Amino acid sequence: MSTTTPRYDMEEQPNKDFPNGTITYSVSLGTEEYVCQSNIGMNAGFEITPRWFPTGRPAFINPTTEKPMKASDFLGRLNLSSVLESIKERYGKKEWHFHYPVEAMIKSQIFKYIKGLRWDTALLNHLKQYPTDAQMLGFEIDETGTPKLPSQQTMSHFVKTRMRQEGLYDIFDSLVMAIREEMAARGIQLGKTIGVDSTPMKSLRNDKDAAFNPHYNIKGYKIHGAVDLDHFLPLTFNFTTATDGDSPQYLPLLDRLHMLGITFNGVYADGAYASFENFAIVNHHYRARTVFNLREDAKISPLGTPAGIKKQYNLLWKCDGFKPDAGLEYMLYFLMWHQRYDVVGAYYRNKHIKEWEKNYDATKTDYNKRAGIEAFHGHLKQQMNIEKFLDKKGIQNAEIHVLLCYISLLAVALCRLQHGITDGLVNVKCLV
Repeated sequence: MSTTTPRYDMEEQPNKDFPNGTITYSVSLGTEEYVCQSNIGMNAGFEITPRWFPTGRPAFINPTTEKPMKASDFLGRLNLSSVLESIKERYGKKEWHFHYPVEAMIKSQIFKYIKGLRWDTALLNHLKQYPTDAQMLGFEIDETGTPKLPSQQTMSHFVKTRMRQEGLYDIFDSLVMAIREEMAARGIQLGKTIGVDSTPMKSLRNDKDAAFNPHYNIKGYKIHGAVDLDHFLPLTFNFTTATDGDSPQYLPLLDRLHMLGITFNGVYADGAYASFENFAIVNHHYRARTVFNLREDAKISPLGTPAGIKKQYNLLWKCDGFKPDAGLEYMLYFLMWHQRYDVVGAYYRNKHIKEWEKNYDATKTDYNKRAGIEAFHGHLKQQMNIEKFLDKKGIQNAEIHVLLCYISLLAVALCRLQHGITDGLVNVKCLV
């Protein structure tokens, strides 16, 4: 979406949604785990029927570093009904399309990233050696106890051809929305505080799609992400070469959050994003607060003062809707409609400068929340090995790799939420 398009039309656009339906998911009661049926919708809560079925497994206990859990056992307790619903159109009605359970194919890719298995061959070798893991992920086991597993080519076909980037983004979106609903059921707002930032990702040697960035001194790509700073959750991202600028990615990320039904109250970013347009769109259209780290020598812009706004407003006296005696709020609305983001942005930037000047220490402390997204990017590189495990050249392969990494973290978070855990949602170190 163009960053110069007025956002007023977006108020009438429906949020991305998936069909409602009856699902089966696991819950823990006392010391045992049960499954029950639930009606789930993006705008409805959970309605649990009185029928309960024991699974024979112990109740879910949140894994920690002190009390780790097998990754396969953890993922076996994850319900992916909404994900399966979101990608069902990618499968026809022919039986061979379901030769291997779709849920097992998705969970096995998540398992690969959690376990740090770099290639599909390593994943399949592990599942052959440990058939119980394969069974927990959803693969069938024959009479001899041997798991019915796809070939490496079939696994690759599932990701690169069947799902493709579009299908993986559908999985990503459905996980975000499922997390949103789980949190809403507990009175928690997902995305209330957003951090926006980019992080470089080194490419493989001789990757022709990658670009050299002298600032980072690497050849590679950039991940431009929006992260929930309160819960350490990735909500959306854009993927570009390493030389693409940061500021142009800011508004598309926030527009994407809007389409996913996420309402944010505050957006934190460094000074590279502090353009007039970004100030205008976030503060006026989204009615959210921007928190940027402005330069120490930042000056009040005459364009954004009441006199400057009045002057620029009067220049549009021939336009429909012009009112000679309009108040400040109407003038800002009118200027936004006519895409005078420089004027409206200057107004909100001036307010932000005054906020820093009036109470520097409190504003600095507030701005420091932005460090959460830097910590998250560190988590990607240290715990998820996002650079180390990139094994193919080309921007499309690199983007798929990043998508699977993000999907794995979201799946871990969703599983915890489905079992009532709201802290440490993306901790994978305790999954072994």
